[in-house]
Amino acid sequence: MEKVRNKREEKRKKVGHAIRKTEEVMLGRGLIDYLCNELGVTFAMIAAHLDVTEKTLQTWRTRTVSDLESNSKSYRLIALYNFVYLASSFKVDKHLILSMLHEPIDASIPQSGSILSHIVKEPNSSVFKAVAPKIIREYLASQELKQKVNSLISLSDKDRDLLLSNLENPPEPNEALKALLVQSKKKSG
Repeated sequence: MEKVRNKREEKRKKVGHAIRKTEEVMLGRGLIDYLCNELGVTFAMIAAHLDVTEKTLQTWRTRTVSDLESNSKSYRLIALYNFVYLASSFKVDKHLILSMLHEPIDASIPQSGSILSHIVKEPNSSVFKAVAPKIIREYLASQELKQKVNSLISLSDKDRDLLLSNLENPPEPNEALKALLVQSKKKSG
């Protein structure tokens, strides 16, 4: 167990180091192009995700990452890049990354907000950076569970229609069911 924990910690350190190394030399253009390519979205969509105008995003394309870090609003770009880069390192498909960005962080609490809303509100939050790997792992686990459930329940159109019809208009109980109900009532008292 300890070895697994140590390996995970090493991987996180390597990913964090790779991000920092990349940030030192990358221009804003590289960050934006990476996001467009990795997520399969347009320049305008990136601007909308970050809640900035396309003109602002164009300006950021000419800046170095250290210039971007001096502006709290432009730090959104770096925070989004870091999250997408981290999710990609977990081998998450771009469609899942996009849905992860928009869905509530905690599905049981819709008010928890999406990852994008947290990036827009607090792009430089150290708490968010620390929990991002956990959010990604939990999201992947929930997606895996959804796939298992969906694969277990597979009805043809005819069977689905019959099931829904019987739920809406239940048939009269047959003799076997009536006998079972009588037997059940005798046991329960």
